[in-house]
Amino acid sequence: MKQIFLGIFICLLLAQVGFSQNEWKETIDGNYASAFSKLVASQSVNKPIVIDNHTTTPLIYACKKGNVDFVKKLIEKGARVNQRAERFTPAMAAAESGCIECMNLLLAAGASLLTKSATSKTPFDYAVENGHDDLAKLILAKETRQKEDVKTQN
Repeated sequence: MKQIFLGIFICLLLAQVGFSQNEWKETIDGNYASAFSKLVASQSVNKPIVIDNHTTTPLIYACKKGNVDFVKKLIEKGARVNQRAERFTPAMAAAESGCIECMNLLLAAGASLLTKSATSKTPFDYAVENGHDDLAKLILAKETRQKEDVKTQN
């Protein structure tokens, strides 16, 4: 009998986790500001979520979708700008989507452009691959500055 109750409890728990992850996706995809505010107030903005069979974070997903308002709010709520999910960062997502405003918000919050993905790509590589030339120029300038800062710290 205990095993049945335990099984039901686990199923309910897993269903709730899946539901909250779908909430993030639907809210960001639909640009639902009021639902987004409720999610940010009630859930951790740094907790990994699974969307389309990939582990991500709300910040990475918002950058991927180019949702500047949500990126700003997530950063204000303490989203970690260098947090990785599947070795992918918010800066990589912003570069891939071509969202200059998202990138500027991330950089202002201390995002690194020197981190490499699982395939050894940097945000610069993602911007170039996706034809975002203006963003690639911005990243190159900021990346050079970050490299210089690292050298002076050593």
